[in-house]
Amino acid sequence: HDFSNAEVRATISICHTGKGLANNLQTALLFNGQELLGGLKQLAAGDTTTIELITTIDNPQLWSAETPYLYPFSVELRQVGGKVVEHFDYHLGVKKVEVIGEVFKINGKNVKLRGVNRHDHHPITGRWVDDATYEQDLRLMKQANINFLRTSHYPDREYLYELCDRWGIY
Repeated sequence: HDFSNAEVRATISICHTGKGLANNLQTALLFNGQELLGGLKQLAAGDTTTIELITTIDNPQLWSAETPYLYPFSVELRQVGGKVVEHFDYHLGVKKVEVIGEVFKINGKNVKLRGVNRHDHHPITGRWVDDATYEQDLRLMKQANINFLRTSHYPDREYLYELCDRWGIY
């Protein structure tokens, strides 16, 4: 409530798509200089399990359209002993979003939304938009002081949302 710390809760689903029994696995969340480990005894072929890892960030750098700070993190599935079975990297932003009455607030501050509607459209390729065009669109939006993007009627590619995280667009 006072932005002095933030709880990060990672809920990780693990599905064993191989054959046989998977033994002695553990998950690792590598975040903010810490390594959080979650144990996993065994997992039968075709089974799915969920592990939750929790940590706290003291004095977090807050994400907003003006300062889109992102914390990098990694998630690994390992065999006990250290051999990495699966690894991926991503990022997260720390922000508090609320609506009080008719006022939209990010991190306790009033925000005036200046937005545009966006459809996936390219003058040559039609409804398929390449990464460079996504990046150019968002760069132009930020130059025009736009901080809010409305996607229309369907979910966009994940890459667009990732760019909005990086560029600071709600």
